[in-house]
Amino acid sequence: MQVEYVDNVIQVTAHRQGSAASGGNVVPTDSIRAHGARVAVVTGLEPDEPVFVLRARDALALNVVAQYSMLTTEAGLFSADRREGLHATLSALVDWRNQHAERVRDPD
Repeated sequence: MQVEYVDNVIQVTAHRQGSAASGGNVVPTDSIRAHGARVAVVTGLEPDEPVFVLRARDALALNVVAQYSMLTTEAGLFSADRREGLHATLSALVDWRNQHAERVRDPD
């Protein structure tokens, strides 16, 4: 799975066409809901595969990602690169919360 952020639906359409050309599974553009001008495009999923998303504003997200990091490390599941990526995500969550503490809230 890979997540890419694009700035508008025009880029999503271009991303969609590029993915289709390379044989990847794509989400129809009309099913994408943008929040503001930024859109997250997730690729590499099976058509019927569920996805669970935690946003930085979720009051429990930091603890959940930290716990996941600990469990995957203890189980030896990830390569060093993937562990570094997970630690970078944790760091980004902490930084975002420090800059936007007023936006952190209980999960919806």
